[in-house]
Amino acid sequence: NSFCTLLELRVLTERSRETHLKHKHAMWSFGSYARDDLAEYRAHYPRNADDPRRSDNVRFYRNEIKCRPEAVTIDEVHEEWRGEYSFLERCHSYIQWLFPIQESGLNPQAQVLQKHEIATMKGDPAVIQRVKKSFSMMLDFYGFELTGGADRLDPPIVPLKDRKWQFDNLNYSGHNYLRITRILKFLGEMGLEGHKTAWLEALENAIYEAKELPNCRSSFENYWTGTIYDDATRKQFAERIAARPPPPPREYGSWFSSAISSAWAADDDATTAKTDAKSSTAATSQAASAAAAPSQPRAGSEAPSQAGTGSEAPAPAAGEKPTAPAAEGDPK
Repeated sequence: NSFCTLLELRVLTERSRETHLKHKHAMWSFGSYARDDLAEYRAHYPRNADDPRRSDNVRFYRNEIKCRPEAVTIDEVHEEWRGEYSFLERCHSYIQWLFPIQESGLNPQAQVLQKHEIATMKGDPAVIQRVKKSFSMMLDFYGFELTGGADRLDPPIVPLKDRKWQFDNLNYSGHNYLRITRILKFLGEMGLEGHKTAWLEALENAIYEAKELPNCRSSFENYWTGTIYDDATRKQFAERIAARPPPPPREYGSWFSSAISSAWAADDDATTAKTDAKSSTAATSQAASAAAAPSQPRAGSEAPSQAGTGSEAPAPAAGEKPTAPAAEGDPK
């Protein structure tokens, strides 16, 4: 039993180590992908070919067509969806229309942003005003607001006074981190780099100073700040991040090892208890058999007397049945 337990322990320990190494490799692969993706974005996707026949994003932001599958115009979105937090959270198809980028998304009915569309949209003041309204609507959904006028190049962005629902949702609804990456990229494509930087500064304060958005830290450090085009500004964010204390370790492998070690210890205790109980039961049965069976005298010896020695069970009184001594822990 001891050998089998040690063998199982060795096998499970190796499996735990393999799982931990796979987890670390997956995290390294994710970091490599993030760096490549952000570098391609900052280089304006040099490998993407423009298709002049496709202009759905321009037409949508000019209020000429409706997004699909919701079938509403951009003006209707701004009028009807602002503040509809539950809908904005559970619906996953509008984000590709409001914030198109040069990457495909989860909505097959939304069009990838084309290079000629970027130039057209940036040069259309009405489109840019609608882009700012879309951004303001999503800021409100995430618990922030623009102050000092959205027309400023770097408008101050601050948390809402009543933001508990939004911040709680942002902390525990991870799919919004991908949405935020998309929003930040689109702001850059539209020439609203100041809006992007202002929001990143507000997020930085909420994550590190106010400590209200701790779960956003990884995305902020590994993705969101990487969307900044300007090298000097991006470097400033990176230096501030590097100067901060590291986050508490997730201790993935340690927690897993501790958990399975506790389980093994519990199993060992249970196995020991069962073994002890079986041994005790067997000893009791043997004692009962010995007490109940008549003694056979050996050749040349006398029969044992009825008044046995101190180690023998006393003879039962007339009319009584012989009883075995109760095992420890058993009811008598």
